[in-house]
Amino acid sequence: MSSILSDLPPINSFTLIVASSPLRHSLPDPDDEAFLKVAVAGKAVCLVTGNASHFPAKLCQGRKVLSPSGFLTFYKKQQKLKSK
Repeated sequence: MSSILSDLPPINSFTLIVASSPLRHSLPDPDDEAFLKVAVAGKAVCLVTGNASHFPAKLCQGRKVLSPSGFLTFYKKQQKLKSK
């Protein structure tokens, strides 16, 4: 894992406080809904989870649902596109 992280450029971090709204549709696991609510309210591109099956794409309002390793791959590709 440390070699993966060392290959990444620094990720800028910041805090964004958002007020979530009810979801249009319920998720399979209601305990996961808070995560999608804040992702939608914060206009997140991705939702990173170890349990993607709890976040069906058709219910995620356009958010990419990625595993941690999938997010690292996605992030690296985005950084390469930005540098061109």
